[in-house]
Amino acid sequence: MDVRRRQAAKIPQSDKIAAGELPMKPHHHHHPKASDALPLPLYLTNGLFFTMFFSVMYFLLTRWREKIRNSTPLHVVTLSELAALVSL
Repeated sequence: MDVRRRQAAKIPQSDKIAAGELPMKPHHHHHPKASDALPLPLYLTNGLFFTMFFSVMYFLLTRWREKIRNSTPLHVVTLSELAALVSL
């Protein structure tokens, strides 16, 4: 439901300012968008995150394969693997 304020008579802005009232500014609500994550064009942001995601996944999958070949438990995590998981 739209609630609007009625004005009895139009009072010129100059009279309002002279009376000590500040002019009303319109309310602009800025809702964050997905493209606000980085101040770059959306295609560059998508390319950056796409590259980061798949490079981290490639690193983790190769490490997983090495662990299986060496019979190392998968829950033993190195610092670089932990950083990759956090960045993922």
